Amino acid sequence: MKKLSSLMLAGLVCGSIIPSVSAQIAVIEDDKDIYLSGLGSYQQVEVTYEGVPKTSKKSANECGYIRLSSTTSTPLNPATDSITFNGTNYVLASVPLSGSLKCTNGVLNGNVVGTVQKDADDRVYITGLTPFGDYEVSFDSIFTTRKVKANTCGIARISHSDKYDNTAGTMTIKDVETGASLGVLPTTIPNAVGPICKKGQTFLPNGYPSANNLQ
Repeated sequence: MKKLSSLMLAGLVCGSIIPSVSAQIAVIEDDKDIYLSGLGSYQQVEVTYEGVPKTSKKSANECGYIRLSSTTSTPLNPATDSITFNGTNYVLASVPLSGSLKCTNGVLNGNVVGTVQKDADDRVYITGLTPFGDYEVSFDSIFTTRKVKANTCGIARISHSDKYDNTAGTMTIKDVETGASLGVLPTTIPNAVGPICKKGQTFLPNGYPSANNLQ
């Protein structure tokens, strides 16, 4: 109701509330939530935050280390990537190279040669941790992504939070089903009240941006 009331107020101040056109237009509200209109009905898009490194929660094993390796969701390349752990950045190409670490019944097998080290198979180890402790690792070369779904009017709300910082930099938008890029949201987005969807019809305040601002 708060959202609807503020839009109605905006319409009264500006004049009338008019139906929108189909251009893909993004606006950002005062609370930093972004509204992207002009999408397909219930279209799902993936948002990549190019200014927000991906952060993952990891647990140390009983020997007090975390092992990182490349996966589909986190394609880690020790030759080019870096990570941040406990406030310190580690360029993986420069961390010590040693043999693999193994943990058998709480007994560590292998040589610990650094807080962060790697083996010849491109596995990365973070050592010297509390057994079974929980930690966060930031992958500096891998950006945070999320999926959002448009409503029946083709409007997607991209909510702002500490994890998903809508003000941290450019954001790339692509269609989830096809993988096709829809464009890039610039760092400067018009500040305006977001649109509403009522009975399948999109309504925008008078004076709402009319040009596609995806780059």
